[in-house]
Amino acid sequence: MPVKDGQMIKIDAVAGINNLSPENSQAISVLREAVNVELSKEGKASRRPGRTRLIAGTKVHSIWSDPKLDFALYADGDSIFAFSADIQPQLVTTGISNNLPISYALVNDQVYWSNSMQSGVITLGLEGIPWGCVEPSGQPLLAGSSAGGLYAGEYQVAITYRDVFGRESGSTLASAVQVSDSGGIALTSIPQPAMGDMVSVVRIYATAANDTSLRHVADIPVGMTSFNIGKTNRGKLLDTQHLVKMPAGHIVRYGHGRMWAAKGKELIWSEPLRYGLYNETDNRITFPERITMVQTLGDGADGAGVFVSSGNRTYWLSGPNPSAMRQNIAYPHGVVEGTDLVTPSDIWGIESVVPVVAWMATNHKFCIGLPSGQVMPIKSNEAVIDIGERGASIIKETNGIRQFISAISAAQPSALKVSDRISAVTVHHDGTTS
Repeated sequence: MPVKDGQMIKIDAVAGINNLSPENSQAISVLREAVNVELSKEGKASRRPGRTRLIAGTKVHSIWSDPKLDFALYADGDSIFAFSADIQPQLVTTGISNNLPISYALVNDQVYWSNSMQSGVITLGLEGIPWGCVEPSGQPLLAGSSAGGLYAGEYQVAITYRDVFGRESGSTLASAVQVSDSGGIALTSIPQPAMGDMVSVVRIYATAANDTSLRHVADIPVGMTSFNIGKTNRGKLLDTQHLVKMPAGHIVRYGHGRMWAAKGKELIWSEPLRYGLYNETDNRITFPERITMVQTLGDGADGAGVFVSSGNRTYWLSGPNPSAMRQNIAYPHGVVEGTDLVTPSDIWGIESVVPVVAWMATNHKFCIGLPSGQVMPIKSNEAVIDIGERGASIIKETNGIRQFISAISAAQPSALKVSDRISAVTVHHDGTTS
């Protein structure tokens, strides 16, 4: 609603924002734009509090935390630090690539991180460890030996590594050898891990004669390069064959018992409960363009699935099992990378205990993604927002006010907004005006 120049207006409550309708058609209680203003749920306006510097850094970026944690993480230069209200910044890991945005995911009591080129895990004790156990570069050399008590036939042998955290690596294709009756299998040139790989033992698996089921035979210490397999009880099946270490991605997420990562146009996922291993042939989907959002929803509930944004589309992959997922277009616009955040449903007035996803869409609309793949644009007929190449979002709660705040880099204003109007008065020579 237009007002006269210099006129002061008292507004008891603000009804909301509308930057799509002409200003001369709006009610006096509707905002077009506000700077450094906070609104309560009752519509009361107040000045936004100022800022206080907590930490001095040089190239600080990628700050992140989770409600379940009592610390936050951030990157500065080539290092990741942890901090909280009770501790000064503590170095967690170093040697990371400068200025690459980092994506994080909390899995049980560990934080997995990746920056598209590197990855790692941060424990609750703020120790940086590898994402998963490194795999052997190949298999040992095999030869039949004269003693061992084995039945005659063809045997297969494979090895894995197990690290100091109890995680087992993948394994390449097993090697085969012919064994004479009552003979054994001599392993030589057993591949060794590199210094610093945190491998504790080499695990040896072998089949029975003319069989294909690889079962555990023995664990040997790192540094031992030869071993003889004879008649012995076989243990558990080798269930990591043909699996390799998960690669780094520019987005990492956890859900449905797996790790998910976006690497360029590809969405990849780990094996169930083996967050560091995946099958590079089967565990991947390629999308048309670079992926800008991955969010899992509905763990252990109906409507489970994964939201994925690629280019100018947002997709819903339905179901918790990737091999049975159906892919549908959930929204005909993409997501501004980095603005997506899983939030409680009640923030948006949704009566549910199942979380939802909020994001800024590339059509300048603010959207909520619900389980089952439904997308709900907020105030779609009343307001649009400025967008940019990427951003970051947080939930802020202060003095009873809950806010979803997104910071956008290289913001571009929406052409859909109503621009400011200017009224001009022309004075003619004869004294008339128009």
